[in-house]
Amino acid sequence: MPHSVIPSAGRSGPCARLRLRGVFSIGQRAAVVGAFRLAGHEGPLLTAPVTREDESAFLLEQPALNDLRDIGTLEQVLQQLLGRKVSLVERDGRWGEPVPFH
Repeated sequence: MPHSVIPSAGRSGPCARLRLRGVFSIGQRAAVVGAFRLAGHEGPLLTAPVTREDESAFLLEQPALNDLRDIGTLEQVLQQLLGRKVSLVERDGRWGEPVPFH
């Protein structure tokens, strides 16, 4: 678990959602969706609420994580696209309310 991603529902209110909204350009968002598609995922992209702007954690159901091709490379590509540390993790109750990536 990335150290600054807080698995607490208390941090997942409107402020967490507002921080992510508008942070990424249209090109970055399209490239992220494309990277996930190339890795084998075409479903919705959700992120964990974060406390630092230099990290993102994408939350995927376990079957979707299992279906991804080369998770390590996908994380590296996403880090380059977004200019921040990126983790791909299983979506479960530890992460609080997911935030849609758009």
